[in-house]
Amino acid sequence: MIAADILIENYGVDIALVVIACRVHFKTAGKEELLVFIQQHDINWNHVLIICRKHSIRPLVYPVIAGAGMPKEIEGQIQIEFMRITHRNILQAQETERIITLLGQNGITVIPYKGTAFSRQWYGNINSRECSDIDFIIQPADLKKIIPLMQKDGYIPEASMEFDYLGNKFFKYYKEFNFNKKVDLQTSFHVEFQWSIAEDQLRVRKVSNQLLNHSESKLFLVNRDIRALNREAHYMAILVHHSVKDVFRSLKLVIDLSQASCRSQTKEVPEWEFILQQAKQIGLDKALAMSSFLGSALFGVLLYDNGYPLHPKDKKQFLDQCLTKNILKGNEILSRKLFKSRLLLRDNRMEKLKFIHGFIVYRFIPTVVDFRIMRLPHGLFFLYHFWKPFRSLIRPTNPEEEKKRLFQN
Repeated sequence: MIAADILIENYGVDIALVVIACRVHFKTAGKEELLVFIQQHDINWNHVLIICRKHSIRPLVYPVIAGAGMPKEIEGQIQIEFMRITHRNILQAQETERIITLLGQNGITVIPYKGTAFSRQWYGNINSRECSDIDFIIQPADLKKIIPLMQKDGYIPEASMEFDYLGNKFFKYYKEFNFNKKVDLQTSFHVEFQWSIAEDQLRVRKVSNQLLNHSESKLFLVNRDIRALNREAHYMAILVHHSVKDVFRSLKLVIDLSQASCRSQTKEVPEWEFILQQAKQIGLDKALAMSSFLGSALFGVLLYDNGYPLHPKDKKQFLDQCLTKNILKGNEILSRKLFKSRLLLRDNRMEKLKFIHGFIVYRFIPTVVDFRIMRLPHGLFFLYHFWKPFRSLIRPTNPEEEKKRLFQN
């Protein structure tokens, strides 16, 4: 575990405070240690709150630092934010259950994924983890029935035009179909129906999607029991998402995976044999080793040792990436640093080559922007592969712009 003075030297007092607060959550540091740290250092409390928001760890850190000698206005602010997040998580869990019931009544089975379901399984509650979206696992064949049902329920689809145009090709180019619903000025929901863990261009082994079929478990979410992914299968799916996709770029991602520590709040010891076996089968040995290193270095948690050798430079890069200002901005797939991090997490040279190949191929795969700008007849679909590279240089895809366009329509 990195000493507090080293954290301060490399990353600053405020991020060091946040990390120590996370250690209190994992019981690898005591509340007294936190209080002494605060007394001995000049804390910029506004900056601490910004760090917690940026890393999406407010409901985990705020209860730990509450009453730790901060100004009254800061104390009041974190109480308000904590209550809002708790209320939001409850609403999302209730909406998750409602959608499961709605679709189930129409003969469609969906499995909750990530979000409050993962929080309940690995944190022991739905209050300690920030959840932004509602995610479900579906069978691709059910999407045609899901779209009109969700529209009738007031949800706006994000890619209905593309789905209608592409037909079954849609499942080749996309891993999810998304909906949005604005309930009132304070409440809106973003729902994602997914059939794959990672985008095809990331070239994650297809066997990883078999994790989404491990749904024999039951989970009490907020009001009742629902069908859920098995804990370890859910954990491995999250490992794929947090590593080769999001490259451990925030404290929340490392905390999620560190919940597998025997000191986690659920008190349930994970089945490490299953986790290690799946990591090897999917090609995540290095990602698993890196998550273990980060959990140990930051929070002092004991996870696993799969024997994969990590280079000191790689360790430093992922620590820096997690603890410094967000270096991955804009269009993620165009980011050199994101590309490098994703490449570094591959187990061997062959896996690296596959990823590079996927990255190159992706430059020619049309996106929603291409379909919206130019609707080609199906017989001329191949022309999109020539059009896409030029279009992306002139008009890069802007996710925020796409969301605004969706609600304006």
